Amino acid sequence: MVRKIRDAAGGLKGKTIALLGMAFKPGVDDLRESPAVDIAKRLLAAGAKLQVHDPMALERVKEVFGARINCCQDPYAAVTGAGVLVIATDWPEYRELDLATVKKLMNTGDTPVLLDLRNIFTPQEVRGYGFRYQGVGRGWKGDPEK
Repeated sequence: MVRKIRDAAGGLKGKTIALLGMAFKPGVDDLRESPAVDIAKRLLAAGAKLQVHDPMALERVKEVFGARINCCQDPYAAVTGAGVLVIATDWPEYRELDLATVKKLMNTGDTPVLLDLRNIFTPQEVRGYGFRYQGVGRGWKGDPEK
């Protein structure tokens, strides 16, 4: 997954990545066995800047990462200025995101990228907002070169 994020971002050093969902599943604040924690550690080690949101686990995230991660109180704050959006936990709130607003808030010189590690969106709906989209097992959608 980190390789997919790196490729989507065009490298990681100095890049701002929005990571939505840190708990191992929706409805809990438990970070144990959460793939998002390992992804975040690897992204930080590669020099990325992370802006994260989780509806319940932000206090736990602060305990694990301290000031190394920017914990945001809502998903829109997390995507603001990010070059890539990664959805790591399938919270219902993320399914309800206004993708037009998300696109406007992101800092992309080109087509914004959404990596949906939980396949909460359909490729067609995300592509309709002008994103490059990659889900797990779905490949790239909306990018003629991929």
